Amino acid sequence: MDPDSKRKLQLALGFAVFGFAVIVSYFSVSEEENSQIDIYLVIDVSGSMMDQSKIVSAKNAASEFVDAFQLEKSSNYRIGLISFETQVHTLSKITDDPSGLKDAISRLQPGGDTAMGDAIRTASVLLSQEARPDARKTVLLLTDGIANRGIPPINAAQIAKDNGLTIFTVAYGSDADRSTLSQIASMTGGKYYQALTGQDLVSTFSDIANVLISPIAHYGSRTLILVAIPILLFIPVIEKGVATMIQKAEETFLDKRGTPRTNCPKCGYINRTASKFCAKCGTPIKGMA
Repeated sequence: MDPDSKRKLQLALGFAVFGFAVIVSYFSVSEEENSQIDIYLVIDVSGSMMDQSKIVSAKNAASEFVDAFQLEKSSNYRIGLISFETQVHTLSKITDDPSGLKDAISRLQPGGDTAMGDAIRTASVLLSQEARPDARKTVLLLTDGIANRGIPPINAAQIAKDNGLTIFTVAYGSDADRSTLSQIASMTGGKYYQALTGQDLVSTFSDIANVLISPIAHYGSRTLILVAIPILLFIPVIEKGVATMIQKAEETFLDKRGTPRTNCPKCGYINRTASKFCAKCGTPIKGMA
């Protein structure tokens, strides 16, 4: 392929990738920026959470989770709070008021059994009633134990799945029912996490917030644009530089071996005398055998 055709192909490829990236970026940004999410925090406050460090870490993690969404600045997100022990308590309906929600979080008090399934079912019912029509219905479930009251959590997860909920589950400490929590997340299209310490818990809640907030498709399209720009602007230069380096290396090699050389009449590339065609542009080298 001659240099002009090669350059045109490179430019066409660059513009194709760039155009595709712009189109994907436009639609993905539109989708992400208009995406609404209604979330229920479902927090285990059973007797096993009575350890002061556990409940304090849970409160801190939940509060920082709320802060991450900047509810007062964005209409895309709303969050509610459910706690569960022997009974299930709706402490805050989904709201965009961070102060009221964080006040409810600060009043979490542990004691009782673990009605995990009932809590999932309650969140499912409330989200079905309260969620905006276009909002993604999401639950963040935290527990440090095993369900011992109410309906089985897997049965409740099936109800949640049927109602279009996505459940992110967090096993807190070493005694949580990791198998059940992993299955719940898998069933509903969420993700399972394990947090062994209070600091892990805060980090895990932050990670989940980032997963919900970050526009993955948006950044993916931006990556395509970043790939396209070098193709458009720099590949011809890079190609020329690489070709020059290769040519220099070949000249050095040929000089050391004392090999006869012939310049291409079209592009000037230095070929071995025995060559019938230029190795760079393919032009016949006249007078060669």
